[in-house]
Amino acid sequence: MNQALLLNNDLIFDEQQQSWQMTGFYQGQDIRIFIKINRLPKNSKITSLIVLDLEADIEDWLETNEPDESNHCWL
Repeated sequence: MNQALLLNNDLIFDEQQQSWQMTGFYQGQDIRIFIKINRLPKNSKITSLIVLDLEADIEDWLETNEPDESNHCWL
């Protein structure tokens, strides 16, 4: 686990963006993570296993990418 990453338990679906969103804290900065519906369909039942998978995906993404200038991450 990346100790510089803390994720909040606030996963929601944003109709306007047509993506799932959650917030977190990465390297001293607040971040917002957007998860496209091709990765997690809109009607998905969110279980703890799905959240753990998303956390692993976010950690993997952050190993090779950085949040954009707005501190957004797009998965």
